[in-house]
Parts: sequence; C-alpha cells; structure tokens
Amino acid sequence: FVRTASNQLNVWEFDQTGAATVAHQLTVGGSPFLIDGGSTSLGTGRNFWGTRNSDLILRTASGQVAVWEFDQTGAATVAHFLTSTGAAFVLDTASFSIGTGSNFLGTGNRDLFVRSSTGAISAWEFDSTGAMTGFGGLTSGGSSLTLSASTRVLGTATGLSGGSERDMF
Repeated sequence: FVRTASNQLNVWEFDQTGAATVAHQLTVGGSPFLIDGGSTSLGTGRNFWGTRNSDLILRTASGQVAVWEFDQTGAATVAHFLTSTGAAFVLDTASFSIGTGSNFLGTGNRDLFVRSSTGAISAWEFDSTGAMTGFGGLTSGGSSLTLSASTRVLGTATGLSGGSERDMF
C-alpha cells in the first residue's frame, strides 16, 4: 500500500522480478479512498465480510480498528469500524493483525488474529456489523502462544489433522 501526499491509498502488485504488474487507486463510492496521516495499515486478509474480496485492516489515529473489503478494481465493497461491548475496538500501536479467518472460536463469525507487542497471539471474532462476539488468547503447552513479528496467519479450517479441532495455518 502506498499513501500519496494527498492521502490517497494505492495498491501496487509486483511480479517475482520486482516489476509492477498492477496498480489501483482505492476508491469508496467512486471517490478516492483517503486516510489521514495518523492511520496505519495493520495487515490484510481475505473475505472478512463475506464478499469474497480482499481485506485491508486499518488502525485510525485514535486506535480504532476498521476492516475494509475491496474488489479487484480497487473499489470498496463493505467496511465496518470494529466495536467491543458498544465501544470502539482499539489496538495499541505495537499490536497488528497477522491474518483473518472464519469461525475459529466456534461462534460462526469472522476472526481477526492479533499479535501483541509481547508476541502473544489472540483470536477476536466479530459479527457482520463489526461487533465483537468472542475473544481467546491462544496457548501452546499451557503458555501463551507467541510468534515472531514476521509470522502471518494464512487461513483457518476445522479438522485439517483429521479431528474436529480448529486449525490455524
């Protein structure tokens, strides 16, 4: 993602040689998608809101998290600011999204996986309005599951290893 001097957000794709293959100016309702200088991208995902499009997870200057979905032309298809018990869902500047998924906690909703400043991984579930429906800190061997800053969640499933447990890969 590239934010221009006028705060327009653009997406560039590159091939394996580093040559740009596609560039899109993101839009909302036909107008440029603008983000202020205090907002940052927390990560990306796929199909968070069920439109089968690509997700952009943003943290606003106030810390509130929003999930936007854009189609292949760069047009926004749906967006919600996330909430928790009626208040803004806020992440500190040291935390970021490492991926998205679906039904990881078993509530049938959308998942946002977050890595905190300590490296601890948590799964947050949100309904179709952006309201939090569940939360779980992930553990391994009885301790908090921690991952390096370069680790990303690529997807979730159920029963990949033959059981009925929730899987993250």
